[in-house]
Amino acid sequence: MNRASQPFYRELRFENPGQALDLAFLGGSPYLSVGSAWPCETSGKAMLHLASLPASFIQTHVPQVNIKANLCISIFTPYDVRDDAYIEAALQAGGRVIAHLPSDHSVSSAKHAFTPRLISTEAIPAPDSADNGIAKIGGIPAWLQEHSAEGEEFILQINSSRLNRAAPTHRGILVGGMGYLLLDRNIPSPSTDCGRFVIQTT
Repeated sequence: MNRASQPFYRELRFENPGQALDLAFLGGSPYLSVGSAWPCETSGKAMLHLASLPASFIQTHVPQVNIKANLCISIFTPYDVRDDAYIEAALQAGGRVIAHLPSDHSVSSAKHAFTPRLISTEAIPAPDSADNGIAKIGGIPAWLQEHSAEGEEFILQINSSRLNRAAPTHRGILVGGMGYLLLDRNIPSPSTDCGRFVIQTT
């Protein structure tokens, strides 16, 4: 594969603190729609808000996904600062992904949130590959285990080391591995079943 035909991707960076309604960010409090239920594990435990991504942010980098422009994609994942029991849920079921109309005000976290950080991107001159384990949006997923994403589009991956630096109060969210966001290729309306957040480790 020549460089011109390499899938487009950019590195993800989580360096600047803060969050905003129209920007992509990690942690903090999501702008959930009024009346929306906070995502929970099958056990009933509230999940941790991991990231919120406006439709425009995703489509800028992964244009083959069609998301209605006024929607936001929010990711939630099992996590407990005091109890390692979340690890099994994270590896077996992964996180929850919802598409919602963002409200004007952020919603107080049902779990102790970590300090929000804005998500920025940086162009990388090197070609992408399935061995490229950096935090990135677009390109080729670097699966740590066998996986099928049939019918879904790979959006981004976050590696544990980068997330631990961004959220030092919540180390181990990704269990030392990698988290992958997969979305349906067409998301025309709010949905609680529009994709998956898969967590893998070796």
